[in-house]
Amino acid sequence: MTSLSSTLAAPKWLANFLSNFPLYTYPAPASTSTSASTSVTTPTLYVVPPHPSSAPTWASADPRCLRWQLELLFRTRSKDSANINVVFIDPRTEDFVWGPGGQLPFLHLPISASTSTSTRNPSGHLVGVAGLQHWADNYHPYAWDRPELGEKDDTSASSARPYASEALKLEAQSWVTLLETKVLAGLLMQLLSLPALPPRPSQQPALLTRLLASSLLPSALYRLSILRRLSYLTPLHPTSHPSPLPAFLSWLGAVEFSHPFSLPGGGDSEKERSAIMGKSELEREEIIGDRARAGEWRSCRSERDEAKMLELALREGSGSYVDLLTGACEAIEAIAVRFEADGEGAEQKWALNAESPASLDALLFSLLHTILSLPVVHAHTAASSTKLGEGGEDDDPAYTLPAPARTLRDAIERHPVLLKWTRRVWVEHVKPAKTFVVQTDQ
Repeated sequence: MTSLSSTLAAPKWLANFLSNFPLYTYPAPASTSTSASTSVTTPTLYVVPPHPSSAPTWASADPRCLRWQLELLFRTRSKDSANINVVFIDPRTEDFVWGPGGQLPFLHLPISASTSTSTRNPSGHLVGVAGLQHWADNYHPYAWDRPELGEKDDTSASSARPYASEALKLEAQSWVTLLETKVLAGLLMQLLSLPALPPRPSQQPALLTRLLASSLLPSALYRLSILRRLSYLTPLHPTSHPSPLPAFLSWLGAVEFSHPFSLPGGGDSEKERSAIMGKSELEREEIIGDRARAGEWRSCRSERDEAKMLELALREGSGSYVDLLTGACEAIEAIAVRFEADGEGAEQKWALNAESPASLDALLFSLLHTILSLPVVHAHTAASSTKLGEGGEDDDPAYTLPAPARTLRDAIERHPVLLKWTRRVWVEHVKPAKTFVVQTDQ
């Protein structure tokens, strides 16, 4: 059978047709070495860039990105620590963010010739948000957290470092939890009230690419990512901290990601689709609004519908947008009172009188600096700045958030100790940082 098939010749007409498409075999690559000059040689942290209205700086406009910039900066203090590059990727104007889960920040590690990949980084050479803490604690720890560099005589004192006692170390963890829940939730809500940035005209993709990628513009996708991050602060989310946030966010953690071309199957899903397919845009939005008010999140057909439902939940929930900001302001006042309790000169110290910066300081500075760096939105423009930011049907007043009566900036400015502390950390440690090599993404 094999010899027979090998002697069969293709018809002449087929051979003539195939001759127009000759088979070309490309040569093997000259080198497959991973140590080429184009490879990453320095750990590189990809973050959201500063807000366009701010002065040139390497500090990100996103609190989570800035926190990890500070974490790595505070950890890069000894002479044997490598520099860390900072590269900006703007999800507010770019069409996609490459990296683990499409989230920022993420770390790109160089390939080590002496260390295997599985030992250096079990998940490869890209470290996403979920793996940053593990990587930092194991491969880039604080100077006081390195047994080979620390004093081993007083083991009881070194176990609580950089704090003076174990009680202060536990207190620091409590403050971290408060900042990660109440203050961060309020700050994310404040970010939602900012005007959306327009996409870059020179980087508009083709229509088919746009349809396959998403139903929202990049600025609205970034807005949706903030809404999803709020869902991780809810008590019912399996990975969240114990949170005192209002109950209206309890269902946000279950929101499904539904791509326009990958709708869920099943009889119920077919009924849900038939209820909105063929309807006008206004009728479809009314159906979406009714289901959002009832908490029926499974009717989301796309990111656009999901964003509108989350917006409605924030606007009409039993715990409101203003309630979140009020809770964040109260948490800011609590941390201010704690600073003031340390007496005069507290702004010249690290939080809880730590001997050196720690994770609490990185988190606190990232939140305070981001709040103080936000553009001031005046009362007469606040309403228009809280929309989805795409124009057209998205400019419906039903999908806007109310303007806050009390801003987070006001809460900080009422306590000079927080202003002075943030300014000192910026002037003495962040602004003159030389261990970070700032780059801009091309």
